[in-house]
This record gives sequence, structure tokens and C-alpha cells, in this order.
Amino acid sequence: PNLLLRYGFDEFWEIQFGWAGENRVDLGSSTIRGATDVSIGVKRSLDIHSDATALALLATVSLPTGNRAFSSDSVAPSVGLLWSHETNLSWFGTALVGESDGDIVLSNGIGLSFSVASKTGAYLEFVTQVPEGRGPAHTLNGGLSFTPQNNIQWDVYGGTGLNDRAADWFVGAGFAIRL
Repeated sequence: PNLLLRYGFDEFWEIQFGWAGENRVDLGSSTIRGATDVSIGVKRSLDIHSDATALALLATVSLPTGNRAFSSDSVAPSVGLLWSHETNLSWFGTALVGESDGDIVLSNGIGLSFSVASKTGAYLEFVTQVPEGRGPAHTLNGGLSFTPQNNIQWDVYGGTGLNDRAADWFVGAGFAIRL
């Protein structure tokens, strides 16, 4: 399971700690298991003076802390732009550039979010990751968020790969608090 802890220390800045958890890969006659790398990051919301559109910059660094089979074995930075736009539908997306195992990786996503109940939201997202020199990996994921108070959010999500280059499936959970 994936884990992302976020701490917003004002209306513009957030720090993040992430861990993609324990991985398991079945290879037919054997199975490889192990922990993945952890990441730290910072997100800065941009004040663009729009009620309908929000933008943020994200910078993260993955640290080589995982099991040998699931680690990049080096510090792997990434930067990106996050956006959302509220119209009749609530759209959101990402455009990220990162490094993994010495290769540049482009990652783009687009999704829709919507309200399920007064304190519960949901989303559906399509993501494409394109590692340098290899073909794209496509995934579809969705999740639920619960906001019991204005400064606290819990979320769960899961997804599936849409082609052979993507993970078969994944799940995760998150927690955010803004003080």
C-alpha cells in the first residue's frame, strides 16, 4: 500500500513524506518482495487570482532506502505542475518530469473529482508514464476522500494497469492535516 503524509503549514506551502510501501512481484516459480524507496517533497500553491483555477508547483526527491530489487539506488528528483479547474465538472491534472535509474520519466495525468456526500469526495484519473527510451505505462485509478474537519483529510485509492508496462494493481491511503 502507498502512503503519503502531507503537512500544510500555511495556505501556500505543504511538505510531504511518501512511501510506496511493500512490493510483491510474482515471477511464476518465485516471488520477490521488498520495501520501496521513500520520498520527501514540497508543494507551493500559486496565487493566480482565479476562483475557478488552481495551480501548484511540486518538487520531490526519492531517496534510495528500499530493498535492492525495488530501489533506484540513487537520489531521484522530480518537478511538476499540478492544476485544477472548476466548471460544471471538477477537472484536475499533473505534468511531472523526473529521474529514475538514470532515465528521464515524463508523467501526465488528467481526472475528474466529484462530491459523494457533504464531507466525502471521489475521483477518477487516467495517468501515463513514459520512461526515456521505453513505451508508455497507462493506469486508471480512483479514490475516496473524507474531510471530517476543514483542516483534516483521510483518503484511500486504488488502481489498475491498462497495459503490460503498468503495474497490475495498486492501493494506498493518505492523511493530511493543516495547522
